[in-house]
Amino acid sequence: MDITIQEDGNKLYEATRKPKKNIMLQEFSVTTTEALLTYLAFAKNYDYQINIYQVAIEPHVRNLIDFLNNVGANITLNVDHSIIVKPSHIKIKESDFIILGDYIEA
Repeated sequence: MDITIQEDGNKLYEATRKPKKNIMLQEFSVTTTEALLTYLAFAKNYDYQINIYQVAIEPHVRNLIDFLNNVGANITLNVDHSIIVKPSHIKIKESDFIILGDYIEA
């Protein structure tokens, strides 16, 4: 996504171009899926639907999608391991949300 990083005590990440409309992940990676969803939910540099293919759909990925949708994102998880992300305006507000425990740790 062409990210530039500036450091002046803190790191500031900035996308230098718009994300692609169709993204195919190389593998079913939970961390990649969660990082990409979090970035796209808060990104303001696109105004079109983004389709992501070959995504992980573990319970904590689904929980992250529920949380992001709860604060204003527009993310749809499909059973074929694809996700549709539509532009949205995140507005963090105080509300109750249950974060799942780590089922592997349990």
